[in-house]
Amino acid sequence: MCAIVWTQAKFLPMGPRNAIWFPTGLVWLVWGTAAALVAAALWQMWRHRTTVHPHDMASKLVTSGAFGISRNPIYVADVLVLVGVVLRFGTVVSTLCVGVFIWVLQRRFILAEELRLKSQFPALWTEYKNKTRRWI
Repeated sequence: MCAIVWTQAKFLPMGPRNAIWFPTGLVWLVWGTAAALVAAALWQMWRHRTTVHPHDMASKLVTSGAFGISRNPIYVADVLVLVGVVLRFGTVVSTLCVGVFIWVLQRRFILAEELRLKSQFPALWTEYKNKTRRWI
């Protein structure tokens, strides 16, 4: 998706003339937030000795740290990275990519992961699902 955003900015610019319609410092803040979310999520998964691979079976249901804010903090971080790219390049049309990207993540990864977690940890999963939002 980032390549699509860059391509649209390069060959079909539809934003401001300087291709930066969002202050650079704020773009870095978005990207920094994404990096912090990934680091926090990976730390929790490592601490609980469970897999980070989305298609593997988890050994534990991690519900603390970044996972207490969102059931999918790494995917939220992925979306933030894309949002930062869209903002950085001022690609107005590419903002649609963010919605498409969220849809793909949900259909391709999240729904299957949630089914696995529900079958592995039925009671814990139900409690966690009711307490913590899928995104934010």
